[in-house]
Amino acid sequence: MSKTLSPRLVVISGIPAGGKTAIAEELARRIPSGVLLSRDHVSYGGLLYVNDRAETPSLPPFEEYVKNDKVFPNDAERVETPFGPMTLIHDSARSDFYKRHAREQGYIIMGRVAAANMAAGKVAIIEGFLPRSIESGALKRFMDQPMFGAFPKFLIHVVADAKTLLARQKNRAVKDREAATRAKTGYLSEKGFGEFMEKEHPREPKGLKDLPHSFLETSSLSIDEAVTRCLDYISSPAE
Repeated sequence: MSKTLSPRLVVISGIPAGGKTAIAEELARRIPSGVLLSRDHVSYGGLLYVNDRAETPSLPPFEEYVKNDKVFPNDAERVETPFGPMTLIHDSARSDFYKRHAREQGYIIMGRVAAANMAAGKVAIIEGFLPRSIESGALKRFMDQPMFGAFPKFLIHVVADAKTLLARQKNRAVKDREAATRAKTGYLSEKGFGEFMEKEHPREPKGLKDLPHSFLETSSLSIDEAVTRCLDYISSPAE
């Protein structure tokens, strides 16, 4: 069932493998004016590609530039692009280059694109915010930006239990190259997975209670049930 909505901002936060992407994609399908903005799409689609050809002779070679950033040899590869061969940096916590140059920029890009789409009458659906952005206050500051001031704003926080998360993460590592790269760090071993997630990605991060939101536990929900609940929430008057 589709839902017609006036322009608004829908932000989906949560823990990895909680269901953020699946829910956001289905929301975009069911809302005729919905526009999906994914952090992964922004990062993988451009921010992590480096033009290291001889067009910038005044700069040091890229590998020299990032020699202390833990990019090489495990988190970079040469790939072909429409503009010739480039270096692709994987989305990996081991890489300081990613943390410095791409992690927050992806959110900034999505914010600008979301504001432009809402001004054109669209429902902007942003997914990809992790608990650390809530604990640092960054998500609140992001949603409070003046460019969003004229539009209703809704936050959906998505979680699942440890057993479900581990199964989803393992399945993702089989299908997704970036997820497979992250899995090489060993965090998908059953021993200590729950403790790792609670330390790095707590279900209810500090500061979440201070943000108007809908808390969605997806372990026992079908995608249809989860999205129906989300549609009910974002169709209500903004708090």
